[in-house]
Amino acid sequence: SYPKKLAFVYLDEVRRLFWEHVARENPGQDPGKVIASTDRPYAFIKFDPVLRNLRKEFADPNSRKNMQRLQE
Repeated sequence: SYPKKLAFVYLDEVRRLFWEHVARENPGQDPGKVIASTDRPYAFIKFDPVLRNLRKEFADPNSRKNMQRLQE
């Protein structure tokens, strides 16, 4: 019942924020290479609070902020 377009907006936002997080945590390194070379599943555990907050923001598909995201 969740709008498909908003689900894709959510996934794109997760991708963008994760990339920024990896770049901030590893200055001067290519985030793509950092991600590819990671061999521990918990290496990005510091990203969890960001993901949790984003999940809360997207929980209500009818919120004003999510409606704006869909229009953008």
